[in-house]
Amino acid sequence: MAGTASKLVRSGAALDAPVRAGWEALRRRVHAVVQECNWEAGEAMWMVAEESGGNRLRIWDQTRECSCVELWLDGERRALCCRFGLPPHRGDWDFQVMPDGATLRRAATTLCIAEAVDAILDHLVSR
Repeated sequence: MAGTASKLVRSGAALDAPVRAGWEALRRRVHAVVQECNWEAGEAMWMVAEESGGNRLRIWDQTRECSCVELWLDGERRALCCRFGLPPHRGDWDFQVMPDGATLRRAATTLCIAEAVDAILDHLVSR
């Protein structure tokens, strides 16, 4: 796992400016949505942790340990990777990061950053 994490950090460092800007927008959106959900619930149900120098996010439900997702950018594949749940992981999602850095594609669906964050978090809470 440590080797994988360092590879992700190294690959993240090679990202071009639009992709890096898209990741920063995604990070801000995740934090804002989680904060809003917690405010509406009146308690800190969801937590967000940044790992690997900000190149990786982990979001989890404090009451259900298996309800979590890890997000990171894979610079070699130009992909936003989403790993849901605890090992063994099933149903992971990868989004292709488009050249503008603000648009993501998964299968035949193209999404802006906000739509992708909403889809990821909706999938997380429905698991």
